[in-house]
Amino acid sequence: MSPDQSRKIKDLIVKNKLRDIIGGVALVVLIPLGIWIMNRALGKNKSSIAENTVNQTLTQEEIYQAQNKAESKQIDIPKQELEKEKSTHAANLNQIIHPYMIDIPGGTFWMGTNDMDDFNKPRHQVIIRDFQLSETEVTNAQYAVFLNLAQPSPTDLEKWIKLSGSSLGEKCRISFKNGQYLVESGYENHPVIYVSWYGAKAYCDKMGYRLPTEAEWEYAAGGGASGRTEWAGTNDENALNQYAVYKTSGIAEAKSKARNQFKLYDMSGNVYEWCQDWHDSDYYQTCLDQGAVVNPTGPENGKYRVLRGCSWYDSNTSYLRVSYRLIGYPTNQSSLYGFRVARTP
Repeated sequence: MSPDQSRKIKDLIVKNKLRDIIGGVALVVLIPLGIWIMNRALGKNKSSIAENTVNQTLTQEEIYQAQNKAESKQIDIPKQELEKEKSTHAANLNQIIHPYMIDIPGGTFWMGTNDMDDFNKPRHQVIIRDFQLSETEVTNAQYAVFLNLAQPSPTDLEKWIKLSGSSLGEKCRISFKNGQYLVESGYENHPVIYVSWYGAKAYCDKMGYRLPTEAEWEYAAGGGASGRTEWAGTNDENALNQYAVYKTSGIAEAKSKARNQFKLYDMSGNVYEWCQDWHDSDYYQTCLDQGAVVNPTGPENGKYRVLRGCSWYDSNTSYLRVSYRLIGYPTNQSSLYGFRVARTP
């Protein structure tokens, strides 16, 4: 065996041992960290529910074996590499619990359009302050974590999400079994659906977020103050299938299409997204009459809430435009409806 071959084999052995050790460290250190985070919110009396949520697919025996495996390996690992791997696993664990937030710098833009029906008129100028928006719609896994933390009453659960929901070939992928909310395998990273506006709001209140206003949503979807696009990520209707999940047989996993200018996914297509605003047919005209409005939050009350973004089921590309609006009763729970979250820095 040549010296080069011997060195390559040695490097491979070291690399495999490093991977095994890091895997053990991730199981032993980071999973309890996630459990501790949720237990702080739950209280000690609900700790078993939190543990089962984060560690749904790991038995205690597997953790014990991983710990022994990590402890039995004796090899010098560069500290910098170890810390890098631990940081990566910690970031992945955090994203199971919380959506990743994107900083959206404020600016001025023209909201709405005069090219569609009256529902989207008139075009008016809006000033948006800095805010943050989640890079994806809230996923089934993230919403299940929330449900296990919140432990809603039957009345609240029914108001928030329809676990039995099934229509247009898509069903709710979250279920309640053995005292905890679980996600159907393979659908952890798909957007949660059958969530009402109240269910989206409850998630935000518990997890430290808020729903975006429709002005913030449209501003971010089109790319901000300059270089705005008609659809999220593109001005080319023929390129829409690269950016948007639409006219398909079902919901796609988050991040399955290209991002827009702000690195946000699925701002056009996949699921309609609940916004904070009530709807009023005269509100756009009121804003136009006032001049450039700063951070509009919609009318004070109403009958319907606003949704944005279009869905996997729709085929009309006009509905995918960032200026397009939909309204729904806040109690509505649909296979076409989900949400993403916002935050003021």
